[in-house]
Amino acid sequence: MEKTKIAELVKKLKIPKPWPTGFYLKPEGRKILKALIAEGLTSRDIAKVLNKSYGAVLNIYTHAGISLPGLSTIRNSKNGSKNKEKVKEEELAKFSAQLKKEERSWSEPEILEVSEEAWHRPGTRRGYTSRWDYKGPGYRSGIILQDCLKFVEEGNHFNDVAGGITSKEYIKKELRRRFKAVKPGLRDQVTEHFLNESAKELASVIPKIKKPVSAWADPSKPEFVRFHISTSRIYDGPYSERYESTYGEEIVRRLQDLRKDVRLENEGSTRLEVKGVGEIDWVISPMKHRLPSKYYSAAAEREIEDKSGQSDQLLPDLWVVGTQASSIHKTSGEKDRPYITVPASCRLEATTVAENQEGVVIVESVNGNRLVRFWNFKDLIHREKQFITGIKEGATELHKKIVNLIKDYGAIPVGLLSDKLDVDRQTIEREIKFLEEPKMLARKTWPGLFYNPKSQRYDFHLDWLQERLRHHLPKEYIEDTFLFFGCLHAGYTTTDYEHFIKEYPEIIVNHNIRTLVGLGDFIAGLKHSLMHRGEIIGALNNTDQEIFAAELIATITFKAFKRRFEDTLLKFTDKKPSREELKSIISNPLVLTDFIYIDGNHDGWQLAEGTTPLVTFHDKLQKILIREINALITAHDLPAIDIDNLTDKKLIHLPDFEPVYKLASGLTLGCRHPGMARADTTSLRAQKALDAFGTQVAGIANFHVATTVRKWRPDLGQCVAAQAATQVIYTPFEGSKMKKLDFGPIFLRVLSHDKRIYMDETAYFNKRILKKPYLKWTDVDKLKDSLGLLRA
Repeated sequence: MEKTKIAELVKKLKIPKPWPTGFYLKPEGRKILKALIAEGLTSRDIAKVLNKSYGAVLNIYTHAGISLPGLSTIRNSKNGSKNKEKVKEEELAKFSAQLKKEERSWSEPEILEVSEEAWHRPGTRRGYTSRWDYKGPGYRSGIILQDCLKFVEEGNHFNDVAGGITSKEYIKKELRRRFKAVKPGLRDQVTEHFLNESAKELASVIPKIKKPVSAWADPSKPEFVRFHISTSRIYDGPYSERYESTYGEEIVRRLQDLRKDVRLENEGSTRLEVKGVGEIDWVISPMKHRLPSKYYSAAAEREIEDKSGQSDQLLPDLWVVGTQASSIHKTSGEKDRPYITVPASCRLEATTVAENQEGVVIVESVNGNRLVRFWNFKDLIHREKQFITGIKEGATELHKKIVNLIKDYGAIPVGLLSDKLDVDRQTIEREIKFLEEPKMLARKTWPGLFYNPKSQRYDFHLDWLQERLRHHLPKEYIEDTFLFFGCLHAGYTTTDYEHFIKEYPEIIVNHNIRTLVGLGDFIAGLKHSLMHRGEIIGALNNTDQEIFAAELIATITFKAFKRRFEDTLLKFTDKKPSREELKSIISNPLVLTDFIYIDGNHDGWQLAEGTTPLVTFHDKLQKILIREINALITAHDLPAIDIDNLTDKKLIHLPDFEPVYKLASGLTLGCRHPGMARADTTSLRAQKALDAFGTQVAGIANFHVATTVRKWRPDLGQCVAAQAATQVIYTPFEGSKMKKLDFGPIFLRVLSHDKRIYMDETAYFNKRILKKPYLKWTDVDKLKDSLGLLRA
């Protein structure tokens, strides 16, 4: 209404301004109110003329007893709103009752029991898993069960799920699908129902791990091993009290209400105290996306750098980075603290960073050492359809052939089935209908086939693979054990000779080392004026250095051999071993270790002078071992045997053109001393070695930094690279470039079945003894005597 029109009415009807209180009760006031209605004005226009709010005008007319235009409509509208609310409440109650009927009946979780023996083993063990990917395409409840079976077998004192317990994308997609079928006002109920059912299903799927009775505080009340769960914003989604966007953390929150053995930790990261050994593990579940990289360590180290820079807390004893779907074990030295990355416990479908690993990791702290065991489940998932052992009753031979082909080939169209089985298409189309099921079956061994009209392929029901399939690890394994070392640099003033002589024999004996692997640079060499620069002790030339290296390795080899040999002789209580038995004892790598070695660049500097490297080294090493073993046999009054031939088979020099060795287990070992500098990206060189060698075990050295990296390949299965550190504590060259070193050997144990690795265990022994360099004029003979070396 225009201002001029309002002014005209005010003047014409003589409306007082401001409107006096109670004026509507006076005759003149009532006359004005009626006149405004007579002018044909709407309720809103009258409010403008009187310069009042709509509510105030409504009150004035109500108290004056005059009906305002539109008031009856408003009253009717209010009654209608009340009716609508009532209808809405009834609709809501009806929908809630419908959702109640749709609730599934979930079984109680399986209870697994830890044995007294496993629980009370020395040290403390904890398990780390990640990326369960609940209800995403890669979700497998059977793999969650395998995780827990390993946790039980190891006697873990606690376990942690490091992010990715749910699939954020699945939750979004599923809720979007469910929302389409209901009115917007019912979406909150749909969401609530979905979250509750998800928590109930996880509570049913995740087994409970019961502690042994001796660990219960009250003998009448069973106690269970705790699961610590920290969610990742990338994979689980952010927490929201209003249940907006994604709901991973809220599902875990409700899971915690259902299970007392589940504890929801902080989103993104949590510090876990490892009781009994006084260590802290800091678990990281990434909160933001990283740029893609082909190298497994890149994203993990960014997470660690960001977290250690952001936090004001002391650094942990071990960093644990989840959701990366990689398996790295990096030692401290170059890095302030060691770290591991956690493989995924799901089938990897789509990758956001360099993802390759499926499995679980166990960390054991015992006797001051930390052992890390990676279990590979990717071979199980790779051939998971082979675990489908049943078929529909009444199936013919053709039906069995169809099923076996789908197990081997995967989802397949009718035409390809016809070609591969050499059966006409019409017969295949007719017979396969017998195996097709509209939804997955409840059987434990047979899911039924599913036809996808979009891809026009037949496959097994995915939800059956997710919920009912059970995977099985092999029952028997072959064990291989290695001790990798590189860059001994005999002759350097900074080599920790005492650590080498004292620690290596203990490691060989205590960890049942079968294969000692020397990855080059046994000597310091003389290039770059090292002697003039004061970096060589006692004016040792190349030959002297090779002899020194041979004496060092002969000493640790014989020390370990003597202990093992004499322990074996104790088993012969009634008689002494015969010649054949004696040969068998010494041939056993668990008595006399196999020594595999390659040349390094420091060893090869002599080539420029026409000298073949490590010839003197091999000759002196073999002569010392022959002499000492013969002397030991004579001391025990045992029959003489051909030790020369036995030791010759034990000292294995790999040629540069094909540095590959086939182990008794059937696995292959590749070794190389790359002539290149280290990289800031930790896993770069190790990944390159795994790609270049084509072997299941790869050993490299030269970079003076250490790591172990795993990669799964369809042709070879799980492959492990050990990048060995150095035996020197410092070099002026690296110090001048502000480079830090890793120190000491790498222990590697692998369990394999049918030439496929299912478990590998690694440990670093990097507590150096040498505190400062030797003086360059150190008397080498006195040094050798103080070390107790076997002399050439």
